[in-house]
Amino acid sequence: MATESSTIQIPNDVIQPIIEAKVTAAITEALGGYDKLIETAVSQTLNIKVDERGNPSTYSNAQTWFKWVMIECVRKAARAAIEDYFKNHEELVKKALTTELSKKNSPLVKQLIGTLVGSVINDDALRYRMNVSVNIENVG
Repeated sequence: MATESSTIQIPNDVIQPIIEAKVTAAITEALGGYDKLIETAVSQTLNIKVDERGNPSTYSNAQTWFKWVMIECVRKAARAAIEDYFKNHEELVKKALTTELSKKNSPLVKQLIGTLVGSVINDDALRYRMNVSVNIENVG
């Protein structure tokens, strides 16, 4: 008696998603479930040590990413509030600058003069650029 066998062809695009789903479920279960994975991911993200630019860091003075984000948010909010204040009080700022610039021994005036003199003396600042374009028209 001969044994007969039959073969069924199942396309890969049908089998592959089923296999991937089973593997994902098995890994998730082995790691403690989705809740545990999400909890771990969030905890690691918030507590990773970062430098002053928010990049991962191993230095002892590094701070957590969460703390860094909070500081950045406060900085942005403070900057926006200060900029808004100065936009709304432009005349007061102009008046204060005028008062400061008219003082005989003003540190601001000294700094402005020092910067101007430094740029005049500095060879790198004395470079000039000139663009010349010539249009020759055919006359005649």
